[in-house]
Amino acid sequence: MWLHCADLSLLLFAMLLLNIFCLFLYVFSYFQLRYHTIKTFKRMLSHDVKIRLDDSAFSISDETGQSSIYWKQFTELWKQPDFIVLYLQKKSLTIPTTSLSKEFMDFLESKIQKRKNK
Repeated sequence: MWLHCADLSLLLFAMLLLNIFCLFLYVFSYFQLRYHTIKTFKRMLSHDVKIRLDDSAFSISDETGQSSIYWKQFTELWKQPDFIVLYLQKKSLTIPTTSLSKEFMDFLESKIQKRKNK
């Protein structure tokens, strides 16, 4: 069945409106995420983060809260001269290496390596 010219115009207009709406949602989400991220950083009086490693988890804490990531969630470790990248199942975490000790790095590498070998 062929569409009439008026029906086709209406269909194209509806598709255009849908595309504009999707673009609006994308832009709105971006600025919403950016706003909340900046708000969180401004809440922090100091930008110091404490990292703690133990046999069960990798823990990060600062003045806004604390989070722990279990070793089984890590998939990969990439070392660069100035930073390391820890890959999780769906995300990554970048840590500057300027203030990390050799013992810290060795422990981190051993935990990730044990996880990869399983």
